[in-house]
Amino acid sequence: MGSLDKQAERLATLSTETEAKRTRLMGLMGLARERVRPSHLASEAGNKVLDAGLDAIDASKAAVRAHPFKAAGIAAAIGAILARKPLFSLAAKGYAHVRAGMTRQQDAAPDPPPSQTEDP
Repeated sequence: MGSLDKQAERLATLSTETEAKRTRLMGLMGLARERVRPSHLASEAGNKVLDAGLDAIDASKAAVRAHPFKAAGIAAAIGAILARKPLFSLAAKGYAHVRAGMTRQQDAAPDPPPSQTEDP
């Protein structure tokens, strides 16, 4: 009978261990379900993008502090590209204004005197 008691005790121990492992497995399954839930994945992806953006901003600030003149040149180039139509329009108007002023000056100026060395 001693071996039956040992077997029953071993069976009870294995049953208890099995139940503990099953409980742990169910907890892990719940955790895995939570991790793959679409809303959790979306918020995690959003957080990663936000972190990457903040890191890029920090790196940009450091670069601007290290090279302020390069940063100003790049900013001016980007501004010129973005504002190219208004800048071209302004340049064209300015050129037309200068050209009109030069034409008026030529019309208002008297003809130069004939050269003294010319033969009549």
